[in-house]
Amino acid sequence: MSEKRSTGLGKYKIWEPLLLSIMVVLGMIAGQKMASTHSKPGFLARIDKEQSLAGDRIEELVKFIETRYVDDVDSDALVEKAINAVLTELDPHSNYLPPEEVADLDAKMKGSFEGIGIEFDQFDDTLIIIHVIPDGPAMKAGLKSGDLLIAANDTSLIGAMDKEQAVLRKLKGEKGSVVNLTVLRNPGRQKLEFKVERDIIPIHSVPAAFMVEDRIGYIKIDRFSSTTYKEFMDALEELVEQEGMEDLIIDVRQNPGGYLQEAVNILSQLFEERNKLIVYTEGEHSKRTEYKTTGNPFFKVNKVTVLIDEGSASASEIVAGAIQDHDRGIIIGAQSFGKGLVQEQYKLSNGGALRLTVARYYTPSGRLIQRPYMTGSDTSYFNYHMDKSIAVSSDSTQFYTDNGRVVYGEGGIEPDIVEKNPIDWRDPEAGLLYRAMTRYALSFLEPGSMDSDSVIIAYRAKLPSDEKLVSGFSEFVLDGTEKERFDVEKFASRADLPGLLRAQILSFQFGAAHWYREMAKSDPVTMKAVEILKSEILYSEQLH
Repeated sequence: MSEKRSTGLGKYKIWEPLLLSIMVVLGMIAGQKMASTHSKPGFLARIDKEQSLAGDRIEELVKFIETRYVDDVDSDALVEKAINAVLTELDPHSNYLPPEEVADLDAKMKGSFEGIGIEFDQFDDTLIIIHVIPDGPAMKAGLKSGDLLIAANDTSLIGAMDKEQAVLRKLKGEKGSVVNLTVLRNPGRQKLEFKVERDIIPIHSVPAAFMVEDRIGYIKIDRFSSTTYKEFMDALEELVEQEGMEDLIIDVRQNPGGYLQEAVNILSQLFEERNKLIVYTEGEHSKRTEYKTTGNPFFKVNKVTVLIDEGSASASEIVAGAIQDHDRGIIIGAQSFGKGLVQEQYKLSNGGALRLTVARYYTPSGRLIQRPYMTGSDTSYFNYHMDKSIAVSSDSTQFYTDNGRVVYGEGGIEPDIVEKNPIDWRDPEAGLLYRAMTRYALSFLEPGSMDSDSVIIAYRAKLPSDEKLVSGFSEFVLDGTEKERFDVEKFASRADLPGLLRAQILSFQFGAAHWYREMAKSDPVTMKAVEILKSEILYSEQLH
């Protein structure tokens, strides 16, 4: 969870919902009128007279409902339902974003937001600070990990589990604005008041970069935001120039994608050749656009592996597809999500946005990796990996890599080496395990620990042995609220449970990067990548 883990629309006048509905409905009817990739709001001006007449019918309908319907109606809700009804007739990735979702997405993709700089989670009915971002507003004000958040500006935060967005709105705010927080701090649950001045807080899309072994570096990419290329290059520079990295593991598991150009820029740093095709996009109203390498990598990277899974989509698949098609490296993990559609976002007058699919993207060999879908069945489309009765689609059409290896389209990127994640956190049972691990890890929090080598070594030395960690976890669950629905014996017998618990504890104490550092020691997908990179023979065999 972020600020959550890092830190209704107002009533319209009658014409406003009509304008919004016309904008969306008619925009769908005449997609070609929505202009090029650089179009800005205002494309309604190009809707012709015939389409405007269709809009008049919509306006007439809504006016009758608002003025004659037997009960009072919520114009906002009606408009949103109408919009969503139209969009369900398109593809699963064309959708309407309400204003509050637009703001949240914009912050993630921009790579920063304005807030106080904490990571928190729910413990019983209370929010607990699990990490304070170094040198952020909260740390400067004196807040510490382990503090219980009980009020913001005199509004109680107790029992806020079902009010997450409301809590976030109280913690976030314009840079320079102030929020008054009330916390309880151990020992003795001392009640303290803090005045925190909000500032710009970075949202890192590269949460971890470190050496797994001599020569082998690891970089985790969570999403492709506007800062991802810079973050990746900063990490790469440190690994190469300070740590002596030669070979690289890029982890894009559970990465849903983001900006295509950021993925293209990263790929350019992994190819020495100039004008090598990375990806191309094309649509009914979008001419073919090709993205190629610059031939100017700043750092030398020898062997490459890319880790993918069912949650790797869009820009993540562009990275994996280009690496695979050009035999630049080895793809390891599980078949990716299969999203080969390109969206553009158009701002709407109410602060919301329309995300519309405008093109398809193709890997260098010509593969379209989009998984088939049926309009109106988004649930089965997005949850295919959870429903064992739904077969993972795969096109039988053969494509070829530069070295002549056969690869397939439709249904995602098939890895060169299949190595399943030991646990899928989207599985309901895994969700129960994560929740229990979270509560257990919170009991190990120590106030105010800084992320330094000496502090981390000392903290790790104090943690229980693997056996005691597991037995303590089992006792904790049996004494807690999860005992009725949690199969303790099943999860306690997992060989990877000690590593999971240790990773959770360290990430809460020192930040998310330590989850990946710890998991790299036992994660079979990462370990397989290390095995392949350490062997010149195994690496070469996979590419030929």
